[in-house]
Amino acid sequence: MYEFELDEVEKEFGAEAGLELKFKGLAFVEPIMKACNATKLEDVLWFFESPKDALDAALRIRRELRIYNQSHRGLGNQIDITGFGMHLGEILYYAGTDVHWGDPVNTSSKLGQDTAKHGQILIT
Repeated sequence: MYEFELDEVEKEFGAEAGLELKFKGLAFVEPIMKACNATKLEDVLWFFESPKDALDAALRIRRELRIYNQSHRGLGNQIDITGFGMHLGEILYYAGTDVHWGDPVNTSSKLGQDTAKHGQILIT
């Protein structure tokens, strides 16, 4: 699980600008996740069969965002991710629905959305 850093953009330009940047970020991240064999459970929550695939995805997203942000300078143009949280374990998941529970969902959320800063990758 990961989170976009939108606080400054929303403070400076408003909620609509933050949403636009979030959707741009989601569109940026999705093909990378799919290339790393991920299954989308929520906008910022992806399931991987392999921990290696999850780590590869996070590293690739960080690298590609660094390149993207170098050519899109200025607040409101850059896509920043607070961090990535990964947790290995079992989840209850029903394909084609939004039903998914378990420690990996809760723990990865705490790591990637509440604890990580500046693009950190936190794994348990």
